[in-house]
Amino acid sequence: MNPELIQGLRRLVAAWQREAANAHGAEAATLGTCAGELSDLIDMSLAAANPPDESHVYVLEVEITEGGDYAGWTSVHRTPEGARARLEDKVDEWGLREVYEAEGRDDLHANGNIAAGEEGDPLTYGISRLPVED
Repeated sequence: MNPELIQGLRRLVAAWQREAANAHGAEAATLGTCAGELSDLIDMSLAAANPPDESHVYVLEVEITEGGDYAGWTSVHRTPEGARARLEDKVDEWGLREVYEAEGRDDLHANGNIAAGEEGDPLTYGISRLPVED
């Protein structure tokens, strides 16, 4: 698949999500649903275009600690791009885009896993590639 097309579609999803956050009622629900469905279609298209040698998934774990409050999120994805998109959704939902962009440091490990932040940081996350067991 064309990477520029995927990036453009991801930007469209993000724009719809921002619009949904500013909208009300049915309009907000419609925009949010459309953004989620488009994101899922992108993930499915990427997975179909790049079939894996082995079955695996990407697990996203993201946590925030702010003013003593804690929130966490875990989700499972077909592609690392899907996990990254959901991570950015959560960052925006929690109002931490500036923290996320300021961190700007992903530690990419040799096994393809991504991690950022340390215990006590306002934002920590990881994306791990895990084989699917029979």
